[in-house]
Amino acid sequence: MVELIRFAHRQRIPVVARGAGTGCAGGALSARGGILLSFEKMNRILSIDPELRIGIAEPGVITGDFQKAVEREGLFYPPDPSSARMCTLGGNVGHGAGGLRGRRFGTTRDYVIGMEAVTADGHLLRSGSFASPESIDLSGLLVGSEGTLVCVVTIALRLLDRPESMGTLLLVFSDAAGALRTSRNLLEQGLLPVALEYMDAGAMRCVREHGFGDLPVPDGHVLIIELCGQRRLIGRQTSLVEKLARSEGALCLRQAWGSREREEIWSVRRALSPAMARAARRKFSQDVCVPPDTVDRLLDQIREIGERRGLTMVAFGHLGDGNIHVNTLTDGSPGQDKRARTVVEEVYRAVLSLQGTLTGEHGVGLYRMPYLSWELSAPTLEAHRKVKAAFDPGHLMNPDKLSDQPAEQPAS
Repeated sequence: MVELIRFAHRQRIPVVARGAGTGCAGGALSARGGILLSFEKMNRILSIDPELRIGIAEPGVITGDFQKAVEREGLFYPPDPSSARMCTLGGNVGHGAGGLRGRRFGTTRDYVIGMEAVTADGHLLRSGSFASPESIDLSGLLVGSEGTLVCVVTIALRLLDRPESMGTLLLVFSDAAGALRTSRNLLEQGLLPVALEYMDAGAMRCVREHGFGDLPVPDGHVLIIELCGQRRLIGRQTSLVEKLARSEGALCLRQAWGSREREEIWSVRRALSPAMARAARRKFSQDVCVPPDTVDRLLDQIREIGERRGLTMVAFGHLGDGNIHVNTLTDGSPGQDKRARTVVEEVYRAVLSLQGTLTGEHGVGLYRMPYLSWELSAPTLEAHRKVKAAFDPGHLMNPDKLSDQPAEQPAS
């Protein structure tokens, strides 16, 4: 690895790191050729230390495989992207991945305590500690840098004790308002679920028609809530959830306690992306994030935009931290695709008007790069450029991404 990057540096060849390729923003695509560096075979879990509560792994390890290995040791690795069965730890680190458990447990950034990485000129950089989560390090800067600063080769991750018990509830409502009020009421009552996941009625139609046609729930807007902790406490919390949900008109309530039954509920959520791929020739995806108390306003604007543009729009995501995935589905025709690109811009403007951000967890990549200056000021972009220049003055590490972005505002 080191020798390869040294060779690329001498020959001024761009290097783009690639994990499983599940990214939604084109972050692992080369903008101008070069070496596409696959980490698929760097997939060893090097150690799991139950005493120190630290796991050390190579970047090509599948996130779900790492979680299972950790759980066999009685420990818990909380970051849980919905693509955990396919995405890699290196990709998670590169994008600062969030996921279903973000509100309660935080994101990948909160668990990286150290790493080894290769710099643009082929030197091995060791950041942080592989033995203590208290070390001062560069990880906060490198996590989320999308491979534009270094290529990570080893990752040290903080682990937690495995929860005594976990329970999952699936709720169905006739409208979005009932689901959102239930979510808001739970948080106001002091309940902090592991996950608080929302799928609108359009998302559920997609899953029913193109994924799970025999879902044992009525049509509607779905809320999936996961709880963890002591069994007695979860019992009381479940009663509170059920009471609040029924007061908001829940049509269906399903509970699951065993791992198999819980996975059946989560399989509905995990089936959504493949179902949308079958439902439309093309989909334009955004992973915007707004303050949680403005999600209802964002969903109203998304609905209005879709109706005005005559396009099918599907919304789902993590209500706990306001990370909403917006998907515009088209038949692939030039007319619909052109309208969909307009929709993307309208959604971004709506998000920024609510003091949100254009990407909650999937990164900037190539897809969002033209819009980066809509959110970040010229001085902020210049600060990013200076960091990039310090690590990679030749602009060879995943070039033309993030801080290589021009600062001028795109035309409206």
